[in-house]
Amino acid sequence: MWHAFVMVKPGYDPVAYEGEEVSKVLVLNAGPGTIQARAWKTVPSKRNISPDLELELRAGSQRVVAGRLVAFHADDNEPAAAGWAIIG
Repeated sequence: MWHAFVMVKPGYDPVAYEGEEVSKVLVLNAGPGTIQARAWKTVPSKRNISPDLELELRAGSQRVVAGRLVAFHADDNEPAAAGWAIIG
């Protein structure tokens, strides 16, 4: 069911989805750290532009986010594995 898993750690914000159409992405934080799922309504020209949506996911949490760009971020020093599936 999961399209992919990736390690999320400070300084590395992996992208789960980027496209011309808005898409829904199911996100799982497999832990052990906490991550933020970030989504933008439009694909920004620079990555430092604030997201339109940011959800915190603790280990074991699942959420659906939608946007033209969906990426993950970690603030603390404990990395986490994030999984995602594009659902629409």
